[in-house]
Amino acid sequence: MVAFLLVLTISSCRSVKSVSRTNKQTKVTEKKEVTTDSTNVVERNREINNEYVIPLKTADSLTNKRIKQVLANFKAGVKSGSNSTRIVFDEDALAFKIAAIVGETQNQTISAGSEVKTEKSFEENTDEYISKKIRSIPWWFYALIVFWFFPQILQRVKTIINPLSGLFK
Repeated sequence: MVAFLLVLTISSCRSVKSVSRTNKQTKVTEKKEVTTDSTNVVERNREINNEYVIPLKTADSLTNKRIKQVLANFKAGVKSGSNSTRIVFDEDALAFKIAAIVGETQNQTISAGSEVKTEKSFEENTDEYISKKIRSIPWWFYALIVFWFFPQILQRVKTIINPLSGLFK
C-alpha cells in the first residue's frame, strides 16, 4: 500500500494551471484638413474722354453777331476726383464745345471657397500575458494523507482537549 502511494505521488506531483490576461487598447485619431481657395478678378475700364460740339450758327449774320457778344466770355466747368465736365464757347466756330472726362474705373470680384477633408484612423493594440502556475503536490494528495492518518489525528486532538484522560489510562 505504501509503495502504491509513493508511485502515485511521484507520477502526479506536478499540476500546471495556465492563466491568461488580455489588455486591449483602442486609439482613435481624427485629422481635419481645411483648404481655402480664393480668386480675385479685377476688371479695369479705361478713361472716357468725350467731346461734343453744339453749333449756334444761323443764316442771319446780325443774330450771329449778337450771339458772339452775349456768349464771348462764357466758360463753365465742374471737376470731381478724376471726373470733369467743361463747357466753352468758341467764337470762331460759333458753337459750344463740351468736354466730358470720366476717370478710369475698376470692378473687383472676390470669391472664396473652402474644402474640408476629415480622416479618421483607428489603432488597436492587444497585449496578452500568459502565466503558468505550477503546483508541486495536488490537493487530493493532502486529502489522502489526512484520511490515512485520521485515527491518529483524532486521538491526539482528544488528548489535547482532555489532558486528564491520558493520565488515568
